[in-house]
Amino acid sequence: MSEWRVSSMWLGKKRYYQVYRIKDMTRVDHGGNREYRGGLMENEYTAMELAKKMNAEMWEYADERNA
Repeated sequence: MSEWRVSSMWLGKKRYYQVYRIKDMTRVDHGGNREYRGGLMENEYTAMELAKKMNAEMWEYADERNA
């Protein structure tokens, strides 16, 4: 799986953000190959903070497993 990232999209006249990661890095990036967290967000900073938190937790878990 990839690191957590932020994508954005326009829905009507509003821009929304979503936190996601790619499930299978050997496959093409598309909606069926993504895992999402946090739903749609109107604030990019909030989405970026969630992605940062999820990445920190992912690396902490990996470090614990390798210890």
